[in-house]
Amino acid sequence: MTTVEANKSKRFDAVFILLVLLLVGATRIPLAAKSLHHYDSVVFALAMEDYNPTPGGAPHPPGYLFYIGVAKLFRGVLTGVIDYGDVEHLHAANDALIFTSIVFELLTVVVLYRFCLEAFSRTYGVVACLALLCSPLFWFYGEVALSYPVESFFGVLVALHLYRAAAGSTRALYLGAAAIAIAGGFRTSAMIMLMPLLLYVIVLRHRKLKKIAVVIGLMMALVLTWLIPSIHYGGGLNANGMKQYFDYSTRFWKPFLETTSILYGAGLTRFAKQLLLIAETCFSALWFFAPLVLDLHFKRGIQWWFQSFRKIRADGFRAAWTAGTSTLAAAARRNDPFLFIAVIIVPAIVNLSLLHFSQRGHIFLFLPFLFIPIVRSLEEYGPPTREKRRIFVALALGCSLNITAFFVVHSARTMTFTSEARNGLYEHAKFRIENNLNNWILNTSLSEIRKHDQLLKDFDKIRAHYTPESAVIVTKYDRKFSNLFTQSFYQYVRYYMPEYYCYQVTAQQSRKNGNGDRHKTLKMAHDRKETKLAKKTVELKEGTHHVIWYIAREIISMSRIDNVTIQPEILHHGDQLRVSTLTEGQPIHFSGHDFVVSPRD
Repeated sequence: MTTVEANKSKRFDAVFILLVLLLVGATRIPLAAKSLHHYDSVVFALAMEDYNPTPGGAPHPPGYLFYIGVAKLFRGVLTGVIDYGDVEHLHAANDALIFTSIVFELLTVVVLYRFCLEAFSRTYGVVACLALLCSPLFWFYGEVALSYPVESFFGVLVALHLYRAAAGSTRALYLGAAAIAIAGGFRTSAMIMLMPLLLYVIVLRHRKLKKIAVVIGLMMALVLTWLIPSIHYGGGLNANGMKQYFDYSTRFWKPFLETTSILYGAGLTRFAKQLLLIAETCFSALWFFAPLVLDLHFKRGIQWWFQSFRKIRADGFRAAWTAGTSTLAAAARRNDPFLFIAVIIVPAIVNLSLLHFSQRGHIFLFLPFLFIPIVRSLEEYGPPTREKRRIFVALALGCSLNITAFFVVHSARTMTFTSEARNGLYEHAKFRIENNLNNWILNTSLSEIRKHDQLLKDFDKIRAHYTPESAVIVTKYDRKFSNLFTQSFYQYVRYYMPEYYCYQVTAQQSRKNGNGDRHKTLKMAHDRKETKLAKKTVELKEGTHHVIWYIAREIISMSRIDNVTIQPEILHHGDQLRVSTLTEGQPIHFSGHDFVVSPRD
């Protein structure tokens, strides 16, 4: 490449990065969520005020120390620029968390572009970055207060360094290992899912014991920078404190793994369901590009299977296995970039399918790499001429505009989470497909964010009709109807209405027959603090006249609640406000608990 061509390429790169910066700012900032979008968002916001990874505190294990720290830093910057007035404590944390998501999305696209320049070409970089930037899934998580964009950034950052390390760079190996260890302070899952790539590069190019020892020592030192403070805040730097921290981490994660992981007794059905959800999520991220990618790779996959079967019949299994492994070994030796990204994607999918997959954002570690095969798919239809590269870019722009229109214009439908049975295989399959298409794919749009923001108006209505001195709020979490709202009611009230006493009844169904409650726990929150109550009789403070049932209507219809009246106020998320009037000394029964006003002394 001549000096003139090199200068033109550098100018193009600079202009493209500037364009990315402008696109991210112009598309994310004006459309950002006005409220904390998920109960994890509430936990992060509470942790920014009082970092306390203990039972009843925030955040949950392992602590997300670096993520919370960066968000607090951005909150300090935003409060210095924006005048929030009296509502700073309610909205500054949400804005800071969303700003963190936007910054890390920008960094993700920039680093992905650099990775494509080194591993593929400038055409790959432009198409992949534009497609990622306009992906509804990537866009959606850039508008809400969740930590998944951080995971995508570390995925591409580690890939960039370890790709250089796979080419022989020792310095890049150390930088990649350091980035993996630091990623654990933001999201521990990122550190776990990136370890196979590090092991692959070490086995491929850096098998010397000295290098391995340096990598292990460096990673241990950097892991301790976030693990020691997390243990300190979660129990104390002593034997009892460490035991408390790790015991709490185990108690927190075990219920999730028992219901989602095949390794912890969830069964093959759950494993199959998680694989299906991962596939649906990847499709929802690719959208308009997905048919093109699937067309090429399904055809390639079918051809590969037939070729492999013929080779096994002709040469025997051992010879076919030897030929296949030698082909992979040759690709690894020449540092084939497609094999390299496969080492990122495949172990991550295996990890999610075997352990836990419940959020679309869990694929963010490998999400950027799903867009790279788009260009490869297009190249299969002809030679990569200059004119064709222009067609690639034009097609990418056209698809991106279509996706942008979908994200902004599409109206999210009401989410359906009932496990209602359907008669006949066809009806059941149709119901499942429509349900998943609606809940898991189509609702990744701006209208879902705006619909959720209406919850703030619910709180204003409650305040307008019932004072904190005369009313308490009761919520319930039920696995059968566990959606965004029923999971989050308690956390939202805890955060946005700290002046009210709020109670949450948690009931888990027996796994043997699915009927009845296995056990119940009761949590009480006031002034953003949480405690567990062991008593079945809940004595409410004197002067309480109303119990507000802030519960999904499906749970209300299945529960026995005394003296319930439906108020005319219609809540913005589509449910109705229900209230019980208390009589002193007369309890209200609900889900195994008795709510009663404390008698006067």
